[in-house]
Amino acid sequence: MNLTTHDIESLTDALTDAQDHLNQAIKLIAYYVRATDDAYAEAYLLDHLKIFAGRDHGFLSGDLNIDDLIEQLNESEADDEPEDEPDEQPETLYPKTKNSRTGSTLYLLENNNGPILNIFGEPIYVTIPED
Repeated sequence: MNLTTHDIESLTDALTDAQDHLNQAIKLIAYYVRATDDAYAEAYLLDHLKIFAGRDHGFLSGDLNIDDLIEQLNESEADDEPEDEPDEQPETLYPKTKNSRTGSTLYLLENNNGPILNIFGEPIYVTIPED
């Protein structure tokens, strides 16, 4: 990763906020599960959200969670040295292309202001059909 100390702090704050929101959602869904005794919602929604929220879920799981992401950021070294060429446009935090699970190339959807994000703040990638 090529992040500054400010980037790391900002991303850590964003992940912590996301974790707080996810924990609030877990509490509300748990209320629903208790009120309706909906075992299906508990097993396939609530328990999965608990795993994603952090390590203290009590399940035997190696799935990626928000605590793992925060730890990765904290372990990364900050690159606070000034750029060699300050006139260059800074690289986006999102790769311009990436491969899909099926092997096709996905392209970052951008406009003049940078990447276009969905309602969750995630970048939107699209495929370009080949003739």
